[in-house]
Amino acid sequence: LWFGGTSSGGEQSGPTTNGLDMIHLCPAVDGAKMLTEDGLYYGGDPSQAQDAMSDPELERPMTGFDFKFFVQSTRWLPMQLEKEIRDGSWFAASVSKEVVFKSRDRLG
Repeated sequence: LWFGGTSSGGEQSGPTTNGLDMIHLCPAVDGAKMLTEDGLYYGGDPSQAQDAMSDPELERPMTGFDFKFFVQSTRWLPMQLEKEIRDGSWFAASVSKEVVFKSRDRLG
C-alpha cells in the first residue's frame, strides 16, 4: 500500500474504488485500462482483483506482488502537469513494468 498526494480520489477514481487506486499486471480485472502494450494496467474493481488473479485464462498465476495500491493521489488540472514538466518541476521517465513491480525489502 502506497500513500500518495493530497487528493483523496473521488469521481475520477470511479464509484467502486473509494479513493483506492491501483496499477497492476492482471488483464482479468474488471474495468482495468491498459496503460502500456507490455501489460501494465490501471484501475478496475479492487474488490474483484483477488478473484481475477486466479483466472485460468491468464498466462501465469498472479499474486499480490503483481498489484500496487495507492491511497490518495495527486491530481492535476488539464495541461497543468505538462506545464510543470516544461518548467522543470517534474521529469518524465520511461521505465519497464519489471522495474515498477520489482520486489523490494522494507528499506527500498
